[in-house]
Amino acid sequence: MKTKQYDGIVVKVTSTDIVLLCSDGQFKNVPRAKNDVPRIGQAYTYTEKRQMPFYRTTKILTAIAIIFISLVAYTMLDTMKKDEAYVFALDINPSLEIYTDKDFQVMRVKSLNKNASAVVEGIKNKNKALYEYLDEVVTNSVKKHYLSKEHNNRIAITVVSLGKDEHSLPSEKVLEQKVQQSLKAHAIASVVTIRKGNKNLLEEARNVNLSLNKYQVYDELNKLGVRVSVKDSREKSISTILNENKQNIKEAVKRNKSKKPTTNAPATPKKEKSYTNDEKKDREPVQDKSEQRTDDDDNNEEDRQELIDEKKEREKERREEQAEREKERQEKLAEEREKKREKQNELEEKEREKQEEMKEKEQEKEEAEED
Repeated sequence: MKTKQYDGIVVKVTSTDIVLLCSDGQFKNVPRAKNDVPRIGQAYTYTEKRQMPFYRTTKILTAIAIIFISLVAYTMLDTMKKDEAYVFALDINPSLEIYTDKDFQVMRVKSLNKNASAVVEGIKNKNKALYEYLDEVVTNSVKKHYLSKEHNNRIAITVVSLGKDEHSLPSEKVLEQKVQQSLKAHAIASVVTIRKGNKNLLEEARNVNLSLNKYQVYDELNKLGVRVSVKDSREKSISTILNENKQNIKEAVKRNKSKKPTTNAPATPKKEKSYTNDEKKDREPVQDKSEQRTDDDDNNEEDRQELIDEKKEREKERREEQAEREKERQEKLAEEREKKREKQNELEEKEREKQEEMKEKEQEKEEAEED
């Protein structure tokens, strides 16, 4: 079993999740243990356990089987009345809300801006399975250039249960994999974030006329100390907001990490041991020395954390450079292929002209022989 560690600052705590703002500016939802109640602004580390590939493959196959069963059930029960069970709030720059029934069949779609209307209008039949509809949204977003190889693309999806049952929500990992598959079909790279929300959060977003994903970014950045206006959040994409405030986010994360978190948990009373006066005198300097050693350890830990952060930043820059070089290589290959196609077309055109010329000569010869 493999593990992956996430280091960040706590920006929100719910009954089931902890929202972290990582040093690279991305938000990460991690599950919260029952007795784990971190404070807002506290540095927090979460270790994610990853299953072996065979197990992941089994989960994907299970999800596909669930989707297939949902499609069959939809066909059989098409004439029955169904209620909206979930809303999938999606932001690229087009912002839209996709409402589905309990079987994840799309019932209606609400466009929240002009870009979303342009994308949705290109989808003829809206009564589709959720993943099929998301694939069409990605395809149309590429056609409208809201997603492209030149952009720093970001797709944010928040899932909200409109009923009481939240146990049947689709897997966040499966949902992300489906979106990434659609992006891969168009050779588009994008950050994809999947989060869970609730009806209260959805109502708060509507009260300020923001999409659910933009509202969460707006709320969490302001709580962290990075000031973003509602107007900017409404007019700009999430990717633009995060890029424009990248330096402020880094400073806020570093500033919060430098603060030592305090715990609200009551200290467990310990039974005091009786000592003689001589024993107390002997213990006093030992206690002071221990306290000094703890402070030194804290300083060393901060230094180590700064080195780790610098190493992560260098690694991120290295990956970005590699991605840029790969992009240039692909563009060069595309140019070479285009030149080859043009050359091939020229050769074929010359061959056709030669054949037509030969045909004309043969006709002229036959006409001369007849005369």
